[in-house]
Amino acid sequence: ALAAGDKEGRRTLPLREEPEGLRIHAPPHTSRRVRVRSLPRSGSAAAAMAATALESAVRRIVEAGTEADALKRLNADLRGSRASLEQQLVEELQGDEPSTAAIEASLAALDFGRHGVGAAHIFAAFAAAVTTPHMALFFDAAATYVLAADVAQLRTVDAVPFVAVLRRVVDVACECKRELEAARLLLAALPKLQPRPHCLTPLHPAILRLCLLGRCHHIAARLIDNDAIFEVAPDVDLTPADYLCYFYYGGTALAGLLRFRDAAEMLRLCVAMPSQGEVSAIAVAAYRRLLIVNLLASREPATLPKHVNRMVADALREASKPYKALEDVFTAPEATVAGLEEAIAARADVLEVDTNLGLANQLPKALRRKKLASLSRSYMTIPLGKATAALELDSAEATKRLTMELVDERQIRLGTKVDEERAVLSFMAEADAGGGHGRFSVAALQGTMERVLALSERIKSLDVAINVDPKYLQQKTRSERFGHAAGFGGMGIEAGAGGQSSSDILDVLDGGQQIEEVLG
Repeated sequence: ALAAGDKEGRRTLPLREEPEGLRIHAPPHTSRRVRVRSLPRSGSAAAAMAATALESAVRRIVEAGTEADALKRLNADLRGSRASLEQQLVEELQGDEPSTAAIEASLAALDFGRHGVGAAHIFAAFAAAVTTPHMALFFDAAATYVLAADVAQLRTVDAVPFVAVLRRVVDVACECKRELEAARLLLAALPKLQPRPHCLTPLHPAILRLCLLGRCHHIAARLIDNDAIFEVAPDVDLTPADYLCYFYYGGTALAGLLRFRDAAEMLRLCVAMPSQGEVSAIAVAAYRRLLIVNLLASREPATLPKHVNRMVADALREASKPYKALEDVFTAPEATVAGLEEAIAARADVLEVDTNLGLANQLPKALRRKKLASLSRSYMTIPLGKATAALELDSAEATKRLTMELVDERQIRLGTKVDEERAVLSFMAEADAGGGHGRFSVAALQGTMERVLALSERIKSLDVAINVDPKYLQQKTRSERFGHAAGFGGMGIEAGAGGQSSSDILDVLDGGQQIEEVLG
């Protein structure tokens, strides 16, 4: 029998309780139970075949126990029989008489804490066969499994089926409009895949995507701020698209919170991913958004890192001509707000298709802020009416509000004020303003120093790892043997003439991706 039932042969299946708030709680094993009819002995051939396959898989999972060697053999066995199990579940769930009794009874027979590896294959097959009528059942059952699965088991044997289940959970959540529930679930599952903090996993871009769809940009920002990425987690089925999407979604979320400088940095990392000349559509989308976000952040044209392949850079510019034209209008010496608004209106269709129209509509205000900052550098005092005309605003009151915004953001002199009686805008020097901002400067400096010290500790640890890496030592020995002055100087930044550059070191290290993330 698949599970212990009552005297009439009916099975019982625990239901997952709904999580409360942002924290997701593992459902108790003694939650309410519902009756599930046992699969009838007679019926369609497909149903009987699916039940037989599931019974066989469950029996092997239970018999394997929790020993590492037995789990590895079980993993290989179930991986080999995955295709036939998926096909039989498709016939069971999508046949003339769809039934979920067999899969429900099979899942009820497993202890997800002990049988995490085997259950992952069952769920992976279920994920491949699930259709719209059964998505709610799959989501709830998968949530229970993800929360109860044993971390050590998954890391020791194979985490790829577990990742496959989570990817399908994300798709099902988007289909059923349960994005926030899935985001909370993946946040709870994240430590199960991360070997250590600051490792990128497939769950990172999935969480950011769900937060964007659920309009919870602040949760996405919290993940980005609290779990900065310095390396890539191995053996978790991480793809180049996952890497690109993490920085693309991250930049989008931060832009939605008006953190344009941080958003521009995330988008630039997405665009700067190493490539052999082929340009990803994700990188193109990120570059287009970067052109606008960088104007909002610094009022300057966006630049690409020097290490970006020239063919890639040319392809990105060629695919973003409407955006480059908009950038040229914004950065022209004689740029006007009216001309910029006309340029945006002329390209509204392209911007809307790329979902960048909302960002582009903020450019006129950014241009006014740029003009006001320029006025503060050119004048000590200027008539309020002249400033209003230069900024192309409707009233002097609007000029006052914009001036105070820039003062609060420390983008113009802190002593700037509006003389109501003389109708003059005065850009006083900080020394003449009477101070009042020393505490802000000290706090900002202290926060910056803390971040620098934390990064310094990571670089020291990385330096130690490099100097004991066998491949690095082998390459260094080879260089010295052939008479080259190695002169790596710890991190390789002191290499002299004839020595190896930091890019040469990256080629011979397994941790090359980690170094690129830390050193930029």
